Amino acid sequence: MSTEQRIAKDSYVQFQAENGDVKNFHVTAVGEKTITIDSNHPFASQTVIFHVKVTNIRKATDKELIEGTPTGAEAIGDASEAGATLH
Repeated sequence: MSTEQRIAKDSYVQFQAENGDVKNFHVTAVGEKTITIDSNHPFASQTVIFHVKVTNIRKATDKELIEGTPTGAEAIGDASEAGATLH
């Protein structure tokens, strides 16, 4: 970021990590010598509603019953293969 760049509250800034990854940050406050940034996803404080269509139901495996959670790709399925879209 340029030292001459003006940073305003509610703007977005980018920083690059040493490994080259670039991340966006929301500026939530600007002081004389400091800024406060938020790295949460913009939807973090929003209600997100998913409309889904159940295309298959199967019995849980013994392992899933013991662990209390589905396991493996066949348990979760591939949303892209099912034609899932977000609206």
